[in-house]
Amino acid sequence: MKMNKRKIIAFTGIRSEYDIQYSVARALDDKEDIEFGFVVFGAHLSERFGKTVNYIENDNFKIIAKILTLFDCDSHSGKAKSAAILMNGICDVFENYKPDLIMVAGDREETIIAATAATFLNIPIAHLYGGDKTFPEDIGDIDEQVRHATTKLAHLHFPSHPEHAKRIELMGEEKWRIHCFGSPALDKYKLYDAIPFDIIKDYLNTNIKQKEYAVVIHHVLPNNIAESLLEFENILKALEKLNVKTLLSYPNNYPVVPQLIDIIDKYLDNPNFIYYKNLPRDLFIPLIKYSNFLIGNSSMGLLECPIIEIPAINVGKRQQGRLNAGNVVFCDIKQSSIEEAIEKVLYNKDFKATLADIKNVYGKGASGKQIADILAAIPIDNKLLAKQITY
Repeated sequence: MKMNKRKIIAFTGIRSEYDIQYSVARALDDKEDIEFGFVVFGAHLSERFGKTVNYIENDNFKIIAKILTLFDCDSHSGKAKSAAILMNGICDVFENYKPDLIMVAGDREETIIAATAATFLNIPIAHLYGGDKTFPEDIGDIDEQVRHATTKLAHLHFPSHPEHAKRIELMGEEKWRIHCFGSPALDKYKLYDAIPFDIIKDYLNTNIKQKEYAVVIHHVLPNNIAESLLEFENILKALEKLNVKTLLSYPNNYPVVPQLIDIIDKYLDNPNFIYYKNLPRDLFIPLIKYSNFLIGNSSMGLLECPIIEIPAINVGKRQQGRLNAGNVVFCDIKQSSIEEAIEKVLYNKDFKATLADIKNVYGKGASGKQIADILAAIPIDNKLLAKQITY
């Protein structure tokens, strides 16, 4: 008698968010008793942003649906309207495909939209990266609201640190629902060996050398756009002034993409600045491994750089509420402060010596399979669906 496979769906609208789910998705897809697939939308389907759905297809994942959601505008209302389209599309997917369980990650709009739709259709929700705290107390962002709201909708929680697990418990979630194995984003550094650097050089058509360049990854804060743009430009000014060879990705689908590109265009003639849109995962990971340091405000600096002993400079307030292993230098957005931070990671011998003893607080890069095993085996019954508050 043929066994019915458990249907599990994940969601992705942007390359970076696909990558942080990859190891769990791969482990689920490898299970014979699981039918796994992605719902893909947003920037993945846009030529403007590199049509990164191609990477998902090349990874041989099943794509259950493609939902066109991007408005041709750069505004917050456009993003809200895109979310409404996504809600309609996801509801159609749920009704037609009838998943047994869904997996959402982090704090993007698809996380809360998919979780809300699943709640009304009585589909259990597994949430990765809940319980985190990105910002200090004097600044907030929509990420915090989306992340914690999704926690209250989710039936299973997979935080990346015990402190995050405790925060979820304090929100009234039952302890048996919380499983803390570390961050699955780290797994990819175990899955991919560093390829020869010459392959990266050829792909980028550059003559850079190992450990002589920085990588910029910068995110705009929707509630503080003017400061975010200034922050980004000051990063580029500091790197230019200090004559640092720099790899810089073009921006993804933010409401202020035109303004960001205007800033980038000012530096197109600088031979030290090398630009790219999207890189295959097997190139991006060694690109970071071979770099001198990461700069910007990406969570990668805190979560992933410690596992490869790479320093990171975090500019501005984003990420200041997060735990870090000691490889991160925090600085304010002034150009002079950024220059001081760059000089520290490049030339301060005491700081550089600490990197060899870094222990990543978010795990060792082996959580994807553990998460997948629970999602594949946990009974889907009234106990799972009937959430109880513990206070």
